[in-house]
Amino acid sequence: VWKGDITKVNADAIVNAANEGMLGCFQPEHRCIDNVIHAQAGPRLRAACREYMVTVRHGKPEETGQCFITPGFSLPAKHVLHTVGPIWRDLVMMPNGKNRADELLKSCYVECLNTTVKEKGMKSVVFCCVSTGLFGFPKKRAARVALTAVQEWINKQQQQQQQQQQQQQ
Repeated sequence: VWKGDITKVNADAIVNAANEGMLGCFQPEHRCIDNVIHAQAGPRLRAACREYMVTVRHGKPEETGQCFITPGFSLPAKHVLHTVGPIWRDLVMMPNGKNRADELLKSCYVECLNTTVKEKGMKSVVFCCVSTGLFGFPKKRAARVALTAVQEWINKQQQQQQQQQQQQQ
């Protein structure tokens, strides 16, 4: 766990806690992570997001818990992983009694990690605290969800590698 300016990190990817429009925040000087990343990356990031929204999403809002990747442009990071986290006030309980927001937040982390695997050669990804700013997700709860999601994902990857090694023998 690290605390600092994500836009200064030299990594294969950083994660942007985006809004469903995927075009960044349009409030000048606003300190949300979405605005900070877009401001530091430069206008080509917004253009790449706009292209994604037109060609892939066909103008529909991005779904919560998904991820898409763009270049980092003027950032030190090579790529930006964009994910839309759940909005705390829009919570919905699932039929099994689980909190839907926890599941959606977990999906943000898992989908970002899955994207790093699909993109060959990525070895480092830096996450911001998804949904804990304007989206209002309680920070301690979000941290537990994030750490659990990452640990479960790592364990699953290790199990798959072990199975592949056993099959090759």
